[in-house]
Amino acid sequence: MKKSLICLSVLGLSVAAHAQSSVSLSGTADATLTRGTGSLTSRSGVGSGGNATSKFALRGTEDLGGGLSAMFWLESGFLIDSGSGQATSTNNQPSGNTTAGGLTFNRRAIVGLVGPWGEVHLGREWAPMYDAYTGRYDPFGVGVGIGINYSASITQANGAVRVSNAAGYTTPKVLGGLSANVQKWFGENPSGTATARDGTGEGIRLNYDSGPVSAVAHWGRTDYAAGDAVYRAAAASYNFGPAKASATLNRDSQGALTQKGALVGVWVPLGAGEFKASYSRLRSDAAGEPTAKKLAVGYVYNLSKRTAVYTTLAHVNNTGGSRQALNGATTAANQSSNGFDLGIRHNF
Repeated sequence: MKKSLICLSVLGLSVAAHAQSSVSLSGTADATLTRGTGSLTSRSGVGSGGNATSKFALRGTEDLGGGLSAMFWLESGFLIDSGSGQATSTNNQPSGNTTAGGLTFNRRAIVGLVGPWGEVHLGREWAPMYDAYTGRYDPFGVGVGIGINYSASITQANGAVRVSNAAGYTTPKVLGGLSANVQKWFGENPSGTATARDGTGEGIRLNYDSGPVSAVAHWGRTDYAAGDAVYRAAAASYNFGPAKASATLNRDSQGALTQKGALVGVWVPLGAGEFKASYSRLRSDAAGEPTAKKLAVGYVYNLSKRTAVYTTLAHVNNTGGSRQALNGATTAANQSSNGFDLGIRHNF
């Protein structure tokens, strides 16, 4: 009887401890048939992430008492068409870029503390610039429909969405929906060289979310001896009920090169799914002022709460020497390109 009582007591303590912490696994599997056409070459195939990035995430929290909790978030992107992992960066520089292949927690790898005063995170993190570029204000965000103001910009190679070796703080919401995030990230180079600060940077983001209104503004910079990369953007959306509309403006530069981008988007519930459309543009101050303009339309049909089929059509028009192309196609300067996605997405 004593042994039974001891076992029950230990089991009760285990259950109580488990009730104060949790670990969850979630993710997305998204595969799409793709087609891209250009004036030089065209390409067809099976791609990954036409509606949402294929990924899985491990998340956990532990209640430490007194309103304080610990958390972790490990998120890995993968290519469902080949089964390979996605690349990451160890130091926010070309020297630290990995190639796709094995498992990497390239999308997020953080541990932190959460309290009434906000959140502190350490690790590989969403940059303060994430929201305005590919987050909540682009109706597509991935796939052939993603805004050209991000997908063709210099920010792609310079940590505008995710940064490694980062320390960040996010405030709680105040004044009905206002919050801020500040971050510092490190290139981790030895001192005493011209490139000692390469990959090191800082950024700040202001968010406002209240009812149908959402807005964000950010500034960020990553240092490079060849020329610092600086990111500036503002975005907003409003949910009217029958539809939601958004707009983004961004101005990004590295060294002497500056790019100006813009996007307007709309989401419209339609039947069992949603119609989406966006118009985006990107202009560079390089010789000739290369300019790309992109129109994308798509429809997502929900088969269930977790599974959907979708299709997206996109067209890019190039001027000033621009040669942007879609879905792996190539096009000559000032020629257009078309792209098409048809896929299925399952959230788990």
